[in-house]
Amino acid sequence: MRIHSEQYYQLEQYVKSTLRQVAQQYDENGQFPFALWQHLCHEHHIFDSIVELTGATFDTVFLEMIRLIATEYPALAAIALTQGYYGVASIHYFGSSQQKEKYLSRLISGDLISALGYSEYGKKDIYRMETVATQTKNGWIISGEKPRVSNAKEAGVFLVLAKAKLLNGQEDFGLFIVDRELDGVTVGKSFDKDGLQSMSVASVLLDNVVLSTDDLLGGVLNGKIQWEFLINHMHLGLSSISIGIAVGAFKKGLRFVSVKRGFGKRLIDVDYHKYLFANMYNKVCSAETYFDSLNCTESFGHLLISCIKLYTTEVAIEVSEEVQRLIGPIDKEEAIRMIRLINDAQLIEHYGETGNSIRKNIVQSWLKEE
Repeated sequence: MRIHSEQYYQLEQYVKSTLRQVAQQYDENGQFPFALWQHLCHEHHIFDSIVELTGATFDTVFLEMIRLIATEYPALAAIALTQGYYGVASIHYFGSSQQKEKYLSRLISGDLISALGYSEYGKKDIYRMETVATQTKNGWIISGEKPRVSNAKEAGVFLVLAKAKLLNGQEDFGLFIVDRELDGVTVGKSFDKDGLQSMSVASVLLDNVVLSTDDLLGGVLNGKIQWEFLINHMHLGLSSISIGIAVGAFKKGLRFVSVKRGFGKRLIDVDYHKYLFANMYNKVCSAETYFDSLNCTESFGHLLISCIKLYTTEVAIEVSEEVQRLIGPIDKEEAIRMIRLINDAQLIEHYGETGNSIRKNIVQSWLKEE
């Protein structure tokens, strides 16, 4: 569902006038775009819909803004996605009144950056979690390592998924709010990666970090439900970014073939290119329609959301690669920009659940014996 509002229009103009010009520069130097980040938060208020709207409406508005940013600067869209869902939405929907008062306004303004630590080395299944929060009389002591945490270098607070060991001997799962400045919290060096260069990814080590009872999200052990909310919304956000990449690549290609060349003709006037772009347009529209189908579904599960993430990332990669093959031999500088989009799309395909992991889940029910 496309939204039309003054807020969206203003953001669209900013994306075209500013982000289009500076995205590659930020990605090349790998710096966190603080100036752009503050402008998005303070001038365009991109997180307001999360706390002001309810139900699917806030998703529609927020995800549309993420998609729009991704047409020119996917890394910035991924940074905003991490903040919006892992920080703002988590505290807003699950946090206690004290946690909301302490964190929410600073997260919405972007003055406090958040990150989520969930997966571990080769272990994205919650039941194989090795990070442990041990209950004490006054709170918790948490230890473990989260090897790849997005926004880790800039984050002032982490939301950490851990196995909880209670005083009564029972075990459960919880999400814990961990301030960066606490003793025992160590953020490692940023990992080198091929895409989303402006978004830092680093390890976070927790070594007997002492937490109070107020640091458990919502004050209750509700980790499974909270985690399901986060992983589903993460995939929705990644799907939206993928559509943005596909739309951005398609428009770049269309502008390229619509310019008259030295031989006095436009490439789009050639039948081959007409058919090529018609096919790409059909793929982009199919991805948008598949994604928008969630708004027509009263209840949808994790598998459906994962399938949509799989398809939209595939379309983003295919369209970007097709445009790059066309542009590459003619315009080397523009081809470099397209390679950046391809790298971003390929990294998103592996973000969260990988494409092959989703494919295995799709066929899992077919493998059962009758």
